Amino acid sequence: MTVNPEKRALNSTPAGLKNQATIISGWRMRMVKIRLRLHILNLLFKKIHSIGTVRSTFKKLLAIRKENMGNIKLTKYTKLDGQYSWAMYAPPFPSKELDRLLNKEIDFALSTGKASNPLHFIFLSITKKCPLNCQHCFEWDIMHQPEKLSLDDLKGIVDRFLQMGISSIFFSGGEPLSRYNDLLKLIEFASPHCKTWLFSSGYTLDVTKAHKLKLAGLTGAIISIDHFKEAEHNAFRRNPHSFERAIKAAGLVPALSVCVTKQFVSKENLNCYMDFAKNLGAVFVQFMEPVAEGRYKQQDVTLPENQQELLSDFFRNFNEDPKKVHYPTIIYQGYHQRKVGCHGGGKRFLYVDSDGNIQACPFCPNKMGNALSTPLQYNEGNCKQFSPSTV
Repeated sequence: MTVNPEKRALNSTPAGLKNQATIISGWRMRMVKIRLRLHILNLLFKKIHSIGTVRSTFKKLLAIRKENMGNIKLTKYTKLDGQYSWAMYAPPFPSKELDRLLNKEIDFALSTGKASNPLHFIFLSITKKCPLNCQHCFEWDIMHQPEKLSLDDLKGIVDRFLQMGISSIFFSGGEPLSRYNDLLKLIEFASPHCKTWLFSSGYTLDVTKAHKLKLAGLTGAIISIDHFKEAEHNAFRRNPHSFERAIKAAGLVPALSVCVTKQFVSKENLNCYMDFAKNLGAVFVQFMEPVAEGRYKQQDVTLPENQQELLSDFFRNFNEDPKKVHYPTIIYQGYHQRKVGCHGGGKRFLYVDSDGNIQACPFCPNKMGNALSTPLQYNEGNCKQFSPSTV
């Protein structure tokens, strides 16, 4: 396992800019969980005056959580700036963004399924530019083509979705830092109204940029590091400096993302990666399966069943093991998507590409409308990778 690069990076990071997220467990976590449930009940009683309806609606919300989290019994929460998180894609508690999400879920539960699914967040691609040459790039077909969306266009898209009551925006690309100045302005524009996250390779993220992004209102960043070995990551990203730069960036942020390919998935590698992520100070690690889109189109990259099962077992056991409470929480959408289908793509979240086209998710290229349209309209979609017909 490579150790020196991450230690060197963390030691060179000013204390005030290091990732300040911490992990809580045991009785502290249980107290937060009780507070959260009491808060949800308070929101319910503000809308409903029947104890029976409150009880049944609360059960529906728990069922939604079970579907969303895969019925995992987490043994830890993450604490940052006095707020508590259990996943990157849900706003922390307490926050106005979480209340907005919960109220939309309450309204949906009360509608007995007649209303549209509540939209909670969007992935917004702001550029076709990227300094890397990654093996798995799902935007490869359009990479480095001329940009179509101006800063005003992007602000208009953000504003339209804010008016729909979303609670979070995840800025992506390409490499969103390729439009760094526009990214700063978009975060400043959106952050007073919702949580803002950044997906990045970390290649051009330095201390100065991280500080300015934080001041602009960025909630957090997710850095892609696809192996704990420098040579393997650099080969995957096809750049000899990508690992070193990603390591430096990772010391500033709370989350990592790894593309779990056939060549990577083994129990030994997964354990080594979690040690690696812990040493970097990450509190979330996202497992992303390769998809036959973009540069992987028409390639046999789908994980075989035995590797899917290994990942699922590792994800569940690691998150539920009380001996692992000092390690990051693993986020792995594939676990429960294979059981119930993707409940989110095209429903609770959307992907808006760098031309403004709306898709169910980044890996479902079927267009459902355009975010520049006024008024904003789109057709509800389903995730192609994890549709009910394939689970």
